[in-house]
Amino acid sequence: MRALSDATSIPQEQAGAACPSSTGPTAFATGPATELVQRDRRRAIRWAANVIAPGSGLILAGRSRLGVSLALVFTLAGVTVCWGGWIVPLSIPPILRWLGLATALLAWAGAQVSLRRLHAAMSRDQA
Repeated sequence: MRALSDATSIPQEQAGAACPSSTGPTAFATGPATELVQRDRRRAIRWAANVIAPGSGLILAGRSRLGVSLALVFTLAGVTVCWGGWIVPLSIPPILRWLGLATALLAWAGAQVSLRRLHAAMSRDQA
């Protein structure tokens, strides 16, 4: 059993050669490149969330008041479109359906623009 564990372990000098800042075979690399990858990953998660549910990316970025407001406007406008189009189409005038659709699209676009501006400001602050 001892021979098997010795054969599979990485000598300390090889572990250090792969990653100069490591302290052993299980240490992870840290540094500017790793921080950039983590920042880009967080940015991608915020974008994906914001595209699917407008305002959620802003909430994840710490702009909760703006994110919740845009999410609320998008949801209420979407509900108006759904009610007017499928649930009770004869009860809701067509102009309200179109206004609801326009409002939902504007809220979605506003969430994307707001997140883009926030990311640009974050990039300027880190540079």
